Amino acid sequence: MDRRNLDSLRQHCASDRHDRLGLLLAQQPALAVDEVPDPYYSTVAAFDHALDLIEPACDALLPMLRQRLAGGR
Repeated sequence: MDRRNLDSLRQHCASDRHDRLGLLLAQQPALAVDEVPDPYYSTVAAFDHALDLIEPACDALLPMLRQRLAGGR
């Protein structure tokens, strides 16, 4: 959900599949941030903030995945 995670995925993914990888928040540009901050060593509020970013991005990602699985790219 951040660039470090994306870089790690690219190292483990075949280069011809890199087009399938991206930052989660790219699915929801209205949020005005592109990375989910890591709340691990932080407060409960930081976890709530991360979830507030993740949920709408997943809501936007789901229709795209459904379309891809149905055969439309």
